[in-house]
Amino acid sequence: MGTYCVRFLVLLSVLIVARAVFAAAVDGGRGTLFGDDHAFAVTAPAGWVLDNESGVAQGLDMTFYPQGFTWENSPVIVYGNVSHWSSTSTSTSAQQQVDKTVAEFRANGSPNYQARAGAPIALPDGRQVPVYYFQGDKWGNYEAGAYFREQATLNFLIYSARDKAHFQHYWPQFVRLAQSYDNVFARIHALDAAQYKTMWLAADHVSETAAGSAYEKRDMTHLGNDMATAMRECAGFLKGDALQDFHLLEQVMPDGAAGKIYVYPRNATAICFSGYLVTVRHLAHTFQPYYPLVIDMKIKP
Repeated sequence: MGTYCVRFLVLLSVLIVARAVFAAAVDGGRGTLFGDDHAFAVTAPAGWVLDNESGVAQGLDMTFYPQGFTWENSPVIVYGNVSHWSSTSTSTSAQQQVDKTVAEFRANGSPNYQARAGAPIALPDGRQVPVYYFQGDKWGNYEAGAYFREQATLNFLIYSARDKAHFQHYWPQFVRLAQSYDNVFARIHALDAAQYKTMWLAADHVSETAAGSAYEKRDMTHLGNDMATAMRECAGFLKGDALQDFHLLEQVMPDGAAGKIYVYPRNATAICFSGYLVTVRHLAHTFQPYYPLVIDMKIKP
């Protein structure tokens, strides 16, 4: 694996390491599905685990199921997926995606496969998310999908149960998982080279002060290991040409929470790492209105 070079010398020693092996299942884990034009996160409800390895062979990079089970024997699973806008249309509705799913199942050995609309799921921000129920595949599964329409993609979660009893039993947990949906992509703002240089110069002026330099050293000591782990995880998902250099500026609010994140360029590597930053808690500070934290990430072969 490559070497990661960042602005902060304190991170160099922890980033120049081989990629670690990460556990497949994490109790109550937060999973992020990301790409060049999307990034959304959901969090396992109490009593569930996130598994980001077992379904990869089937194209499922983010799956959830109840604790005490495995990917192979769980009576229910939830996985995330994305539909990109086609070149001939500006958007894809949930109904269009559902119609496509039904057609594909019927063409591949499940002629009785059908879907029906259900009651939407209300998100904490008041957004109503369309829900569809599926039944009639050749395996006898009971399934449902929750569909989140965003600017460039239709993001969705599929809930699959081996039978009706398990479907009904675990339905409340699926609803809670869907209600944890976080469109991370909306918080990652793309810059061009000139814009980034302007913001970088302003941030550099702050970091070169005694107070700014001291804060960055404390904060990187506080978060260095976590940042290294996050970058190694991104490297585990993105291999070869998919791993790209990026420059990032994060507005760290006085309480340590992440504000806006700006990247140049906005590629999959930058989006993956930004997905970690939106949830991190930096050290609190007194800079107003925020502290401009810069990370220049260079990946060497």
